Amino acid sequence: MPDGALYRIPPAKGGSPQMPELILGGLNFANGFFIDEANKRLYLSEMQSSRVVAYDLDLLSGSLTKQITLAQMPSPDNMALNHDGTLWVALPLANQIVSLDISTGTTKTVFDAQTELGSKLVERGLTSVQNGGGWANLVGPKLTGEMPGLLTGMILGDENQPFYVANLGAALVKVSP
Repeated sequence: MPDGALYRIPPAKGGSPQMPELILGGLNFANGFFIDEANKRLYLSEMQSSRVVAYDLDLLSGSLTKQITLAQMPSPDNMALNHDGTLWVALPLANQIVSLDISTGTTKTVFDAQTELGSKLVERGLTSVQNGGGWANLVGPKLTGEMPGLLTGMILGDENQPFYVANLGAALVKVSP
């Protein structure tokens, strides 16, 4: 059910906080977003729609225009802009992190902990979502494999530093360049 929303909290006026403003409604489990100030864009993941969308962003007003779907992918979650200008997106259901070219929409896998059984569970999960269900019942060791928990995000450094894979477990996974 697409009942998610994105709100903006405007700057205080005269020392008084302002009421949140609805920016987007009708989102289908929007979970991750990234504000790209340099390109004046907002990137947003909709887990249940299996897509990453981009909007042109007016940084002063917070208004959004020109929605485009950058890419379709299973269960996109948290995201961050990498030093090379690509958008890295965590895919919990696939147990992967992909690099998304923000100008072309092409993706490549940069971290892959998916198991063979996990791959089959992805298909079951996507079919369930297409039929109005969910995929939370698939989360467990068969899906996550040797990861310490469901993969949900990443912490990025510069090109000479490692990146870290975040999850719902109690550990970070360090990946050296």
